[in-house]
Order: sequence, then C-alpha cells, then structure tokens
Amino acid sequence: MEETEYLERLKIHTILLVRYMSRSTGGLQKMREQIKAVHEEVTFPAQVSCLSKPPLIKEYKRRGEIKASWVVFMVKGKMVGQSVVSNGVTASGKQYKVEPYTSAGPDSLCEYCCRWGHIESKCNHNPFSG
Repeated sequence: MEETEYLERLKIHTILLVRYMSRSTGGLQKMREQIKAVHEEVTFPAQVSCLSKPPLIKEYKRRGEIKASWVVFMVKGKMVGQSVVSNGVTASGKQYKVEPYTSAGPDSLCEYCCRWGHIESKCNHNPFSG
C-alpha cells in the first residue's frame, strides 16, 4: 500500500499580466519554470492556473481595468506548502506573497457563522445577532 501524497493549494498575489499573460513571454509555464529554478524543493503536480478565465482577464487588461491578477498552484507536501506560505516565492527576480487557497462554493460551510455558501475569510454574518 502506498502512502497518500499531500497536495497543498496555494495562491500567488499581484502577478503582472504583461509578464505572464502572453504567449510571447511564455505565460504561466514560464512562471512555473522560474519558481522551480529558485525553489528546488517545490514540486508542481499540476499547471499554474488563473483563478478567472484567461479570456476574461485579457479583456479586463485590454480595457485598462487591471494590470495584475493572482494564480493558483499546487505543491507536493504539507511542509513545503507551509514553507512557501511563510517565505513566498521568487520568479524573475521578484518576490511574491503566497497564501493558502481555499475555494468557496455552494457546498462550503463557514466555521464562523455555520452557514453554507462561503468560507470564514468571506463571512459577513454576525453569529451573535440571531
């Protein structure tokens, strides 16, 4: 029997679209390679991906509404995940803040107010107001 591998989902903030949302720059695959070059302990079991759909992000960029976004990636191992969250990651000489990524959906239960459809970081309910 093989031990189950732990995968940590993480989110990187303030990814410059001009650098990583273009085929000519290598896109997010290039970011992945740059992170691995600096952080040898990081193993990516899947691609780095945008939280929003790339065509939507590109449209916001075209209209000048955004210049940066965030991406989600997975790393193997809980200790590696904790280290990346504590220290951030470096890609192309820039240090990025990293935090754990928790997706929220209709089946998410908030541990703060005990209601469905969101997580604690998005809670607007006061559990003591009845």
